[in-house]
Amino acid sequence: RCFFDKGINVSVEEIRSAMGISKLEHIQSICSIPHVQEEWKRNFGRTPTDSDVMNLYREFENILIPSLQRFSKPIDGVTAIVEKLRKKGVKIGSTTGYTSEMIKVVASEAEKYGYKPDCIATSSDVSAGRPFPWMIYQNAINLEVFPMHHIVKVGDTVSDILEGIYAGVWTV
Repeated sequence: RCFFDKGINVSVEEIRSAMGISKLEHIQSICSIPHVQEEWKRNFGRTPTDSDVMNLYREFENILIPSLQRFSKPIDGVTAIVEKLRKKGVKIGSTTGYTSEMIKVVASEAEKYGYKPDCIATSSDVSAGRPFPWMIYQNAINLEVFPMHHIVKVGDTVSDILEGIYAGVWTV
């Protein structure tokens, strides 16, 4: 919506292609798409600057954070599988492209449905988010799980899968 409000058309496929990385990096990625740069130049006389990216990010946060509660219900079956894994002694860690502030909303709401990971590492907790492996490493440290081949990373984006591969963990 932030781009649309500025007269910039971004397709769902373009938005989804970078999903999973930090939200700021996601906006930077969208701003680097050639047609987005062309439309921005047509509308504003120049390509997007770092300042434009930060303004878009702030606008995005103002839209996203109040809406997160509505989209925080775990996917069907997740809570049951997590219960089964816990009974087997498996620790549950989570990584996310959301900031700490964003994930607090999501985690609080998901807990109402019975989902609460033992540890959450966010892109704002480490020096760089996905696809870098730092959030998985942070979970491993916090959960005291090693060696890395004892960890399974489950994800639904390309950056999730790369994060797991780069961390040297089983990746699904």
